[in-house]
Amino acid sequence: NYTQNWADNRPATQERGANPLQWAAWTPPNVDIRQLKAYKLGGNEVLTIGEGWENPYFLVYGINNRFKRNRLIGNVSATWEVTPQLSFMGRYALNKSDEVRETKMDPGFSGEPNNGAYGIVTSESAETNADVLATYKNNWNDFSLTASAGGNVLYANWSHISNSSKPGSGLIIPYLYTVQNIENTSLNYSNARYERAIHSVYAMGNLGWKDMVYLDLTARNDWASTLPSENRSYFYPSSSLSFIVNNMFDLGKRINLFKIRGGIAQVGNDTSPYSLYATYFDAGQWGEAIRLGKPGNLLNPVLLPEEATSYEVGVDLRMFNNRLRFEGTYYKEDNRNQILSVPLAGSTGFNSIKINAGLLQSKGVELMLGFTPIQTNDWTWDINANFTKNRTHLLELSEGTDFVEFWSEARVKNIAYAKNEELGRDGLIGNLYSRKILRVTDKNSKYYNYPLLPENSEDAEWQSEDEYSKVGNYNPSFIMGFQTTLSYKNFSLSMTFDWRSGGQYVSQTWRYLTEG
Repeated sequence: NYTQNWADNRPATQERGANPLQWAAWTPPNVDIRQLKAYKLGGNEVLTIGEGWENPYFLVYGINNRFKRNRLIGNVSATWEVTPQLSFMGRYALNKSDEVRETKMDPGFSGEPNNGAYGIVTSESAETNADVLATYKNNWNDFSLTASAGGNVLYANWSHISNSSKPGSGLIIPYLYTVQNIENTSLNYSNARYERAIHSVYAMGNLGWKDMVYLDLTARNDWASTLPSENRSYFYPSSSLSFIVNNMFDLGKRINLFKIRGGIAQVGNDTSPYSLYATYFDAGQWGEAIRLGKPGNLLNPVLLPEEATSYEVGVDLRMFNNRLRFEGTYYKEDNRNQILSVPLAGSTGFNSIKINAGLLQSKGVELMLGFTPIQTNDWTWDINANFTKNRTHLLELSEGTDFVEFWSEARVKNIAYAKNEELGRDGLIGNLYSRKILRVTDKNSKYYNYPLLPENSEDAEWQSEDEYSKVGNYNPSFIMGFQTTLSYKNFSLSMTFDWRSGGQYVSQTWRYLTEG
């Protein structure tokens, strides 16, 4: 399977100086934005509404972000059937891609006053998987057995090369976009690569009795190159048990399937490459001196593999020739040793440290109801609805860690504190904390709940920079979906509706437009 994706000009997004939508939104309402369309004034000059402002038309047409990606996905396999019961399978799979990203910036951008700028990035990645698997199948009287055992070797590599002009340095000749058109002292060059390997052995088995009871067992052991040698090996098993109740008891012809199921499973996971020991990087020149730097994230040479243990019970029901369907599942998942970066005091010389966090616990329900009101030789009409509700709590953190900060933007932070009822902390993942505007708290005052204004100031007074209050949670209370499909022979028409109830979000666009 070969695919190629490309784009001639992708605009910059998010809060970046070259984002045309950002500057279009910031343009004052008394300015006719159409007057900015003829932005070329000659030389390196671009029409703007004032110093320090960017022209949104220039950002669209004067900056070109091109990208092209080639991707190849394929596999080859062979199976040898030794006997009707015993077979061997070998398989090799490849996922390979290469990508080129190129930026051409005409003269006129405020951050690049000298003849524009140029940059090109090339990257390559490949992942291979080699499997061998032996499978045995047999039936004895009322029992059925399927058992398999095998191994897997995963190897992944990635490389990256970047060449660009340093910010503000510009090009030798304007509008000539090549690496050779950048002064040697103005060239930013970087390259990086990583390799990752996982060796695995695994086994699985399914034992059935009279088409009534089924027991599934699996076991797997991985050896990951990204973990320290003493923690490189990790084992994770699983088991599940299901009862086909309609085969155990006569429930009538209207019941096509009534299954009760339950299971417990463990899954292990490694970390990203080179997360154990810090290495130096090129920090650029200072005059004639060549500088080296170390990452601000303090790495951890004794990381443990992540471990997720899930528990699940559920029921499946099919009725009236499978025209009425129901599935219900309740689950709980405990995630231990999550590998996260948490903040450090600046006095340590680092801004964060990589740790194995404590315990994250998720609980939830998943429900599905399906109905087929029309089913003929030519026509079929299916209606399906689903409901999902999930809550994730941080129950424990490693010693010495008070909280985990996932992101911080302006006055809003996404922070998780370990659950602690005494401190009034619910431990919910997704909580948003922000500095609030201080308000009049005297209910007898006619200015109750009005913002406090500091003396000689027209702006409201905020909480101090080290004081944050919980303002919401971005996770929805529940998610519902509705799907309907009408089919006639080989033609079908589908519609899908999604509903997310609850949850808050942070709008930086609103903040910029209201704060100025």
